[in-house]
Amino acid sequence: MFLSSNLGVQHCELGRIMVGLGILLRLFY
Repeated sequence: MFLSSNLGVQHCELGRIMVGLGILLRLFY
């Protein structure tokens, strides 16, 4: 378990996913 070291990386990953979802919502809606 590398939660302490990969916490920042996971946060960036979630941020990218959120941005991607936002773009998709704008395109479809």
